[in-house]
Amino acid sequence: RNIFSELTLMPTTRAAIAKMGITAPTPIQEATIPVLLAGRDVIGQARTGSGKTLAFTIPMIERCSIAPGAVQALVLVPTRELAIQVAGVAQVLAERRPLTVTLLYGGRSLEPEIKALRGGAQIVIGTPGRTLDHIRRGSLVLRDLRVFVLDEADEMLDRGFQHDVEAIMAATPRERQTALFSATMPDWVEKTAHKQMRDPQTVSVDRDVQAPPEIDHIAYDIDKAQKLDALRTLLDRNGGPILVFGRTKHGVKKLAKQLAGFDYPVDALHGNLSQ
Repeated sequence: RNIFSELTLMPTTRAAIAKMGITAPTPIQEATIPVLLAGRDVIGQARTGSGKTLAFTIPMIERCSIAPGAVQALVLVPTRELAIQVAGVAQVLAERRPLTVTLLYGGRSLEPEIKALRGGAQIVIGTPGRTLDHIRRGSLVLRDLRVFVLDEADEMLDRGFQHDVEAIMAATPRERQTALFSATMPDWVEKTAHKQMRDPQTVSVDRDVQAPPEIDHIAYDIDKAQKLDALRTLLDRNGGPILVFGRTKHGVKKLAKQLAGFDYPVDALHGNLSQ
């Protein structure tokens, strides 16, 4: 009864939130959920870990109909890992209504995704490339879409997904509700957002709060012949997991082989490997 008591929510939503062990909304949730429930477009800015996922999944679930047969909500995210994370939250909220959530991302077979879409999933969480692939194949039809969410918008648009995102949005009804969430809000993100949204309300809960730097950046100018020895010195000096990036797939394989020859526990990751 006291779960998110200041907000007007369905009993099923309150029960799902309680199941997550959450009792009170975070600032971004408190500011954006009522606006989204009212059907307004929203641009939400809050740092990572502020509760943005619940801020858009709660109203998204509330605004969907349980009638099967049409995708009513679409959330686009930049990575497979984030898609899985968002879907996990959405499924907890959706299962009590009940609504069906399905995931679309690359690196696996299309067939289970096509089957899930044909089965009448109402909510889709996907990465841009795979989502656009389904649209072009005709397995994902968005003509009945009610809610469109672009999560991690700064990262999405900065990483070259903009053309895919705009192509996906072009396949949705103009009267859809659009929500854009981002940890940072550069001017160019807001400019893009306003082109795609209808009179959006901007909510920013920590724009002026500067997080302390969490990473030290150090650069070494080293002759090519000394790079391997320098790398070994750094590896020996630092315990725990270490990521070493190389410029080419061949270079990554070669370096991993050299380090393995010195008995380092090493694995190579590059584009010629399967997921």
